[in-house]
Amino acid sequence: MNHSPATARESLRWGRSQWGSARPRPAAWWHAGPLGALAAVVLGVVFSLIGFDADHRWLAFGVSTLCFTGPALALAWAVVVDRSTIRGAVDRPEESVENIWLDKATQRALYDAFILAGAGAAVLSLTRWEVPGATALMVLAVLIAVDVAARYALARRAG
Repeated sequence: MNHSPATARESLRWGRSQWGSARPRPAAWWHAGPLGALAAVVLGVVFSLIGFDADHRWLAFGVSTLCFTGPALALAWAVVVDRSTIRGAVDRPEESVENIWLDKATQRALYDAFILAGAGAAVLSLTRWEVPGATALMVLAVLIAVDVAARYALARRAG
């Protein structure tokens, strides 16, 4: 086995783990897999204990564990992976053109959100139409997300 620094930094499609002292460090999934599976089981147990009677607890545990497995594995991988060992990853993503487009899109969407919130408040007060606060906030959040996506697409198109 070669223990040179170049081998230790060898990139993989899914990267190497930032944990461990062995060189080269193992693939990130060697640590993320068990950690994510454990998190999914713990979340499944917690979910099955909340709001389910004893007759349906095993079913709730099985379904919830299956549902939590993907997100838990992804989160564990994000925690474990050494980003510099991912093949094809950008070294400094904060300096990428995509990040600049996203910054511009979010900045401009903030101004749109202020205008939209003010116009919406004016319309609601003039029409005396009552909307629950949660509904109004959900609509505002969706509109902001759509605005950011549209502005990002425009910035990407402009180059």
